Amino acid sequence: MCYGKCAQCIGHSLVWLAILCIVANILLYFPNGETKYASEDHLSHFVWFFSGIIGGGLLMFLPAFIFMGLEQDDCCGCGGHENCGKRCAMFSSVLAALIGIAGSGYCVIVAALGLAEGPRCLDASGQWNYTFANTEGG
Repeated sequence: MCYGKCAQCIGHSLVWLAILCIVANILLYFPNGETKYASEDHLSHFVWFFSGIIGGGLLMFLPAFIFMGLEQDDCCGCGGHENCGKRCAMFSSVLAALIGIAGSGYCVIVAALGLAEGPRCLDASGQWNYTFANTEGG
């Protein structure tokens, strides 16, 4: 069966996508490449939930590395049973996928909440607030 090669390909893709998520989340702390927004506390509070670093990044590394290690069908030492290794490999890949789904779900929920509230902007009166928060799209 060729699921091991496919899982390795998915694992390598997940590693690069997780790194991309972490880098993108780190860039949110430096709008326009400047550090003054973070030091003056003018960033949206959703940035501080670390959704790209935790959800899209670190929680994606676990399934990626497990998928990359599924080349062999035997991952738990069969002990004389012929299909134990395949069952163990499938069980570990399902658990890893569930962890990945939880991480990506966290990332999507925080991003959706951030989009619904909008950015923190400097308004005409010189106050930093969420200008688009209660406009209902108007």
